[in-house]
Amino acid sequence: MRSLIHTVWGSDITYIPMAKGFCYLVAIMDWEAVAYWHAAQQYNGQSFCKEALEEALLRFGTPEIFNTDQGSPVYIGCIYRVLSAHGIKSAWMVKALDG
Repeated sequence: MRSLIHTVWGSDITYIPMAKGFCYLVAIMDWEAVAYWHAAQQYNGQSFCKEALEEALLRFGTPEIFNTDQGSPVYIGCIYRVLSAHGIKSAWMVKALDG
């Protein structure tokens, strides 16, 4: 059986309440575990998520498929550009094309 590690990635964003404000967290996960995570005290959807994805790509190479719950349009637009630039398929892009 072919290994799925670094073949299919997923991503999610959350926030953690702190004494003063929030800590924002994005996680990039592969089939096996969290491949990369990035935390910040301020949330700027485009640069925050783009930096995390680009760092994961630098460290681990490119997966074949990337999936996310789609989140905000800002997040999707930013992620779509990065994925397209690296030739990575997205589960939601495939669904939109098939639909």
